[in-house]
Amino acid sequence: MTKTDLEKYSKVYEDLQNEFEKLVPAITTPGQSFAFDTARTAADLAQTLMCLRQSLQQAMQPQKPSHDWFLENLVRMVNESDSGLEIGITLQVGGFLVSGTMVGGPKYFEGFGSDFASAGLFAGDKDIAEGVRQSFAQHGEIYKAVPSEPSDSEKSEIGPLPLGFIHLKEARFFNTSGKPIPGNRGVWWRGRLSEVSGFILGNLSQE
Repeated sequence: MTKTDLEKYSKVYEDLQNEFEKLVPAITTPGQSFAFDTARTAADLAQTLMCLRQSLQQAMQPQKPSHDWFLENLVRMVNESDSGLEIGITLQVGGFLVSGTMVGGPKYFEGFGSDFASAGLFAGDKDIAEGVRQSFAQHGEIYKAVPSEPSDSEKSEIGPLPLGFIHLKEARFFNTSGKPIPGNRGVWWRGRLSEVSGFILGNLSQE
């Protein structure tokens, strides 16, 4: 929730609180008659106030980061590189190590699309295969559309756009046995940054 949203909901809460306080005397004053609708309205307002107060309290609590900001910066650097920057990296994800070469979003979708199109499903029609490859490659355009140098007003209002995924080429999985999966070659891999609990630079080898 942004600062503007917090201020807006705080104002709504204040207005509802005032309306509720106007209804309370009509219900609690001894000997004073009141309509059933008035009591029901007051009850509804009380319930709304309670829910809104809980939401505001949660919004004002400091939020824990969902993933490592340093790893996110490395991913952003690779995504925004004009020279096709790649970084050898090994990630700790759950009970596995995922080792490969970190690439930008555009290169991942281009490579994934090429592998998918050449997997044999479209072997009889090169035009369809090329169309499929281009369709996947277009997903990488979202990374190219984000300006690397937003204006000062954009920085102050929204900050850098959050990144949710990291992309690897020639990725392999290693468990406690030390044997890579798959054993014959690396694969294209896309994973959530929030699931990565640690990382080291460099690739693991089978030896």
